[in-house]
Parts: sequence; structure tokens; C-alpha cells
Amino acid sequence: MGKWTILAFALGQGCSSTQSLERVRDIDGIETVDAPRGWQGATVTIDPFEDLRPNETWKGNGYRSRNEHPEHAYAFSDRRVHRVGDLDEEYPALLARALPPGAQISLGAAGATEFVVRGQLIQSTVSSNVRPVAAFFQVLGIPFAKHEVRFRVAVELYRDTSEAPIWSQTYAYTDDQLQGIFYGSEDSGDLAKAALRDSVNRAAADITAVVAASRSASGA
Repeated sequence: MGKWTILAFALGQGCSSTQSLERVRDIDGIETVDAPRGWQGATVTIDPFEDLRPNETWKGNGYRSRNEHPEHAYAFSDRRVHRVGDLDEEYPALLARALPPGAQISLGAAGATEFVVRGQLIQSTVSSNVRPVAAFFQVLGIPFAKHEVRFRVAVELYRDTSEAPIWSQTYAYTDDQLQGIFYGSEDSGDLAKAALRDSVNRAAADITAVVAASRSASGA
């Protein structure tokens, strides 16, 4: 059990007995891609992703915060559910969930396989800027907080034991949200979850299409 899992379990037990502990890979909203011709019977291994994100978490004067690893701040959690696990392992598992049935999907080293998926986590910044002075004017509709997310992940697909990828793509997601008394989210968690779902769903669709086309071209 990793250190973040242990910490999350301790916090969950301390906060409420009704809270449950789940992996980030169990987040809802992940769509299963339709299987095109050529996909059936494929063997695909998804390696852990390389984590290129900065290590530090920056906090200002109590009204500003920025986290480069939102999974450590439970940004992917829901009410009464703490989701834990570093994205270098959780992201591949999410991709495996989104790929269609009919192929053999493995996580990590799995010996001989037709295709290998690798990737790099480049950015997953979630930040909040709260302006306490604006709280006095909430009834006028003036926002008192702004939440932002910046997410980038690179995905590569390799054929057999080739050293060069046959396909690669970087997925970026940027969004922000103003928060006032009558609108907006309570934190940046909703934005972080939307960014994760967006890139996973798009990457899975592209991987499926490339694998199916490659196998069809080779007569598999």
C-alpha cells in the first residue's frame, strides 16, 4: 500500500465512517469506445506512464493555491468517496477501461504483444484564487473565486518491439470557472475530473482506430 493510499485511508476514517476509498481508475464518466473492424483479437500492453510533472505544490497567502498533482489533493474524489493512486499508474488503467472489448489488454510488462502504449504526464495543474473582499458583494453576482485546470498528456503507440512509435498525440485540456454565491463549483475538483475524462476518452478512441487500421493493413 502506497503512502498516499495510507494517508487517504487515515483521513477517510477520521472524517467519516461513511466515506469509502476507491482508486482514481474507478472514476465515472469513462466511455467505452466502439470496436472497429480489425480490433478483434488484438493484444495491447499499456505501460505505466512517465511522470514529467513538477513535484512541488505551491500555496500563497491562504487565498491562492496550486497543485501539480491533483490526485494528492483528492481532486478526483466525490462526495463520501476518496479516490487515490498516482496518475502514472491510474491513467493507463483508465485507458484500459475505455478500450473496447474483443482485444487482450494488459497493464505493465506482459511479454509478447502486438502493440504497446506508452505515455508521459506533462501537466495536471489545478489552481484556485479566492478574493475574500468580493464576498461582501456576492449578492450582486460578483464572483469571489476563480478555479482553473491545465492538463496535458502525451500518448504513444508502438508496434511489436519497434523503437519508434507508429503514432503519437498530445492531448491538452484547459478550462476555468468563476464561483459566486449562486453559481460555480465549490472547488477545482470538477474541472480536474473533466480534464481527466476528456483526455482518456479521446486517447482511447484514437488508439483503437490506429490499432484496428494497422492490423487491417497487415491482414491480421
